Parts: sequence; C-alpha cells; structure tokens
Amino acid sequence: MLYAELTDVFEVAYVQYHKEESNPEITKIYKEQWAGWDAYIRKFFSRPAYVGTWYDIRDEYDGLFVGYLNGMAPPQKKLTAANQASR
Repeated sequence: MLYAELTDVFEVAYVQYHKEESNPEITKIYKEQWAGWDAYIRKFFSRPAYVGTWYDIRDEYDGLFVGYLNGMAPPQKKLTAANQASR
C-alpha cells in the first residue's frame, strides 16, 4: 500500500516537472530538481517488492509517466507454476 502511495507522489512530481513552461529560468529549475526525483525513483527499482508493486499498479497512471518508469524498470519476471506454488 505504501509503495502505491509513493508512486502517486512520483506521478505528481513527474507531471509537475514535465509540464510546458515558457520561462527559461523556471525550465532550468525544473530540470535540476527533476534530476533528484529521477535518482530517488531509480533507487526504488532496486527493491523487488517495489518492482512487483509497479507491475501490479502501473495501469492506473498517466501514460507518459508509465512510459518513463517502464523505461527504467527491470524486466517483468514471468510467473511459472513453480513461482506460484511458492507464493
């Protein structure tokens, strides 16, 4: 549940920092601040529990955000009968 809430925060940040901005100074600030968000999100993709949650909930989010996170997510593991039996 917490990973789902965290992903909501990631989506809000993504949409905010990727919106059109006509002021070049603000665009520069957004770009610099987004780098920190990007690094933070990437850290969670090293956690198998987060990766599993992402693949379960990704259909609930903005398409551009999903594409961005899918680009950094490790490949989804296929469930086999052996995997399911151990769950």
